[in-house]
Amino acid sequence: MTDDSYIMFECGLRRSARPPTGSLNESFSQVGWRDRHRVIAGRGQALADDIKIAHVYGKTGALEAYAKQSQIGLMLGLEYETGGTMEVNGNKLVVIEKDTQLKPDVGKAMLAEAYGDDDAAIAVGPVSSGVALALLPVAQEYQKILLVEPAVADSITGSAWNRYIFRSLADRIIVLHNGKLVADGEPAAVIASPIVQRAYLGLDSEEAADE
Repeated sequence: MTDDSYIMFECGLRRSARPPTGSLNESFSQVGWRDRHRVIAGRGQALADDIKIAHVYGKTGALEAYAKQSQIGLMLGLEYETGGTMEVNGNKLVVIEKDTQLKPDVGKAMLAEAYGDDDAAIAVGPVSSGVALALLPVAQEYQKILLVEPAVADSITGSAWNRYIFRSLADRIIVLHNGKLVADGEPAAVIASPIVQRAYLGLDSEEAADE
């Protein structure tokens, strides 16, 4: 994998009760539906305040390569949706990175730090489902949104779910590697692609067949 490799996700948000819809600007506005005079960043802060987004993911550890693609995808998505301005309704988006080290206890501490000390309005991540499940109660405690991506355990939006948990959905995944299109289609088909597994999961052909 090289620095020229990245994945673009076409995705939406899912939650059981009144999910945001439409563009990024509309989604940020709708998340704070209980008081339409306040932005998600705020709890009463001025509209000029930064909107802090915590990216809580395993920057180091066994899934480091995958985590890097998650970070690139997040930044590309924010830049695309804001037309390169990195602003929503005049509020600057600031991404704060937190490394879970793929450890549930570290992940919980990092998310609490992001919500509490850093005053992040929303958090995105993590890579590992085990870490994700440990983060869910933290989002509920701080009453702030956690967008789970790319962890995939069904219980995240099932038995362990709470009202502050969203999940990304992808109907289509486009994969570029070394500047060339290598996969484009439904998630299951793209993830099963040998070249995608080699480039992004570090698996050779035999390992990919065993997964």
